[in-house]
Amino acid sequence: MSVAEIRASSGECGLKTLDEDGLDPIDYPMPRLNVGSAEAQAEAELKFTETLLTYARHAMTGRVHFSRVTPNADYKLAFDADDVLKKIAASNDLAKTLELLNPQQPAYQALKARFAEVRDQTDETAATRIGNGPVLRYIRDKSGKETIVADARVPLLRERLGLPAEPNSNYNGALAMAVGKFQKNSGIAVSGQLNGPTIEALNGPTRARKLDSVLATMERWRWMPRELGRTHVMLNIPDFFLRVYNNGEKVWQTRTVVGKPKHETPLLTETMKYITVNPTWNVPQSIIYNELLPLYETSDPQIFERQGLKMERDRDGSVRVFQPPGERNALGQIRFNFPNKFLVYQHDTPEKHYFAHDKRAYSHGCMRVQDPMKYAEVLLSYAAPKGNYTAESVKRMLSGEEKQIDFVNQIPVHITYQTAFVDEAGKLQFRDDVYGLDAKLISILKGSERQMADVVIERPADPNFKPTPEQGAKLRNAAGGSGGSSGPLGWLFR
Repeated sequence: MSVAEIRASSGECGLKTLDEDGLDPIDYPMPRLNVGSAEAQAEAELKFTETLLTYARHAMTGRVHFSRVTPNADYKLAFDADDVLKKIAASNDLAKTLELLNPQQPAYQALKARFAEVRDQTDETAATRIGNGPVLRYIRDKSGKETIVADARVPLLRERLGLPAEPNSNYNGALAMAVGKFQKNSGIAVSGQLNGPTIEALNGPTRARKLDSVLATMERWRWMPRELGRTHVMLNIPDFFLRVYNNGEKVWQTRTVVGKPKHETPLLTETMKYITVNPTWNVPQSIIYNELLPLYETSDPQIFERQGLKMERDRDGSVRVFQPPGERNALGQIRFNFPNKFLVYQHDTPEKHYFAHDKRAYSHGCMRVQDPMKYAEVLLSYAAPKGNYTAESVKRMLSGEEKQIDFVNQIPVHITYQTAFVDEAGKLQFRDDVYGLDAKLISILKGSERQMADVVIERPADPNFKPTPEQGAKLRNAAGGSGGSSGPLGWLFR
């Protein structure tokens, strides 16, 4: 295929429609090829090839490099310019070839289709959204007398909450209770009052916010591997759910607790290689020095003892703090391991009450699983099928001894951030931007960083916490200095 033919094909049916994948045509200006001199023609063809390769790289690895959005992401992006040019030159259908450079996973394609629908929508009219106004409260004095508060927004509010219509617009006790229930389920401070945050949650995202969520999620799909794995695990952080897929079908799901905003669960793709039953929790350095030691020094000298923590002094003089296996262990009784540079994993937890919440960002970055024994059974049915593991047989392994179950067939694990996705019923769903990653990505695309957004920012190979010498000295002193167990925490060595 000649350059002229490639130019014509890309203009007619390739790059011309790239905005359907959320890419902006302004980033891919095509030079005019039929120019005067041979030198000008050669220069134009070089610029054309450069533009085509820029588009291909963005389609395959992202318009914005993930390192510019967050330090808490790790993907192995791959782009081979020679391979792309060979595919283009050999193509009999250039439009199809260019289209296939973008993600082809069904979830991405479904989102792409809904993106077109959202773009075609008009802004919501005021009549379909609950308007702003004074805070509505249900008021009743000690004698039981009610103060009638009426507001024109009440009928629409009742409709949104699924309550039957009434012949008045009174904000009564039943309505206040329904608002309180909605607030609890939405992670809003429960007051029973119709206030600004509650109205925002009831109305849902605006059209502009929907477009941003879809665009940002489509971009993050470009960071991920094109092959997810025949059997794989997909965890969507803003949705707080983990799902197991096999042959393109969901086979199981469970609720999860993920990292709180100041301890973000990282975005990554890694491989689960084994399960640990009766795990030991090696307390992360950041928790030891930023949380436990300050409490020990200022207000809770029994914090280590109460949490069942033990200590060991390493040869270099540093102190290791750990929690032996058991029901009180912070990891629960089972851990799912996919080695990664962030040292995060999925695990059981003794704090089961968090799973009752709709929004579940409470951890230090690891992912807690609601039904870990069933999760182990599902995974092992694919990872070690000859073992005939069940949830009950895994439970029988629970004891004080740490045990490891190796995977014969290792399973890819994808930790994703999909604030927009199409559910199994074909409905476009939106979730809160819990870590602000949508906002950051969109601000890059709209700001001065746009021109260099695809250039990687070097991040430290090991982003994990390192204590200062002063912090280390404090813990060693508390543990009894350089030798023996005579310090305030010396009992931990006995």
